[in-house]
Amino acid sequence: ETIGAKPPALPWNALWTGWMPLSRNRHLWVMAQGRKFRGLVSIRRRCGPSAWEVDYLRLSQEDEDTASDVLGRLAPLAGQLGAEKLFLRLPSDSPWLDIAEEAGFTRYLRERLYIRQGGAYPQKVSLPPPPGIRPKLLSDDHGLFQLYCHTCPAWVRSAEGLTFKEWQETRELAWVRPGTSQYVLEQEGSIKGWLVIAETKNRGYLHFILEREPWDI
Repeated sequence: ETIGAKPPALPWNALWTGWMPLSRNRHLWVMAQGRKFRGLVSIRRRCGPSAWEVDYLRLSQEDEDTASDVLGRLAPLAGQLGAEKLFLRLPSDSPWLDIAEEAGFTRYLRERLYIRQGGAYPQKVSLPPPPGIRPKLLSDDHGLFQLYCHTCPAWVRSAEGLTFKEWQETRELAWVRPGTSQYVLEQEGSIKGWLVIAETKNRGYLHFILEREPWDI
């Protein structure tokens, strides 16, 4: 093909060449035309069988036809695996934003991520936790769901989970995988905050929810 030229439109069966169940909770699809790689997409289950997410998506920015077909087919294929919700994260400057909406995805949340790179980090210091903060217990889940309902807008709850069961199943794997620490802030018998710390070999993930009230912690 000529460099810079838009590739010709191809029938779907020439692109969607196969899928591989890497495990019960993760599936990978590969698109190719002959020996030419056209794209790859992977979906994995979140904390429950009804909620899945796209965790890897690689497509040529010039191949809009393939992108449209891929994103349009994802939901039905995930549905065959039992998914009722399929989540997709894209950068704010992604060329696939409009195509994703045309494929049926609804934009419901904008995230802002922060990262600290390089440099020397201060040594760990053992300090007593602020008053009211303690490790999360299994019995805290209903209280955490109430915190979620109090702090998240209605359109977020509608997309992620209006019921306790939906909320449990749509939670991300980073919140529950081994190596994750969870803490709650309890005041006057009510949970007011939730902190999740997930660590891997070379990075950490921090997630927290707080009620919008004055704090003295």
